Amino acid sequence: MSQKKLLNVVVTGVSGMIGRNLAMRLAASGHTVLGIDVHPCDLIHTRLKTKVLDVRDIHQLSTFLNDSPPIDVVVHGGGVSGSMVLKDRPDEIADINISGTINILELMRLHNIPRIVQCSTIMVYGEVEQGPVHEDRDLVPTNVYGATKAACEALITSYVAQFGMSAALLRIAHVYGPDRKTYCPVRALVEGALRKSETVIKENAWSKRQLIHSDDVVRAIELATLDRRPGRIVANVAPGAEWRMDEIAEIVRKTIGPLSVTFCNEEIKREYLTAPLAIDRAHDQWGWSPRVSLFEGVSGLTHAGQ
Repeated sequence: MSQKKLLNVVVTGVSGMIGRNLAMRLAASGHTVLGIDVHPCDLIHTRLKTKVLDVRDIHQLSTFLNDSPPIDVVVHGGGVSGSMVLKDRPDEIADINISGTINILELMRLHNIPRIVQCSTIMVYGEVEQGPVHEDRDLVPTNVYGATKAACEALITSYVAQFGMSAALLRIAHVYGPDRKTYCPVRALVEGALRKSETVIKENAWSKRQLIHSDDVVRAIELATLDRRPGRIVANVAPGAEWRMDEIAEIVRKTIGPLSVTFCNEEIKREYLTAPLAIDRAHDQWGWSPRVSLFEGVSGLTHAGQ
């Protein structure tokens, strides 16, 4: 039986919820992980090294790669992580996401790094009323964050075609789980139930979310990272379902106990208007499907004190 190939993997955004868990999972499997982030990372593992670095700084990034062993794959999760971040600075969202991605791609070309796994988003699709939403659908993002991610996908696709790289573009739904630093309605509801206090959610009760647990996302990224096939694959990473906010609140009640919650009754502009994503391609390509139910995920947040 042949041994599996151990890889040298760069993980951008290593201090984030997905990046830190992916880095530890890869390192525990014997791969060498080189993590970068604008924020310090407290992870410790013999096969993991981290550095504070902004992917917009191409000179520091180049020095980092010059000092590293030959890299097999870059997992690019660094940058603005959601539409709730820098909402009043669309120019900075574009600078971070697009400039950072082009720097990564250009240095991959110069350093002969053959593969990139891009953490993209459900928001590249924009408003889609009918599902399931397959990966070949036109991209019509309706916010700047989604537009920058669509632009990054286009850049990666061009580098694959022109320079012979391989790529996996993962369009990830709404992630929840332990270690999330930005706003998460699931966590807000769980915390309200644990504190037994009134919880205000600034969304309509009928607003819908496609919630995917961070463990399932990390597993999908790991599978895409280890895939050595050439070319480009685009795959949705999603639950294959959606829940109304009041349904999510009811799951929290059934899992934890009484919950008093007030939703916004006025019609508000929603950014989550995409019908359920199809997930058969990720299953066909890597055997991936979500494992963590929303009940299990809520229970896990409870035990994590979140």
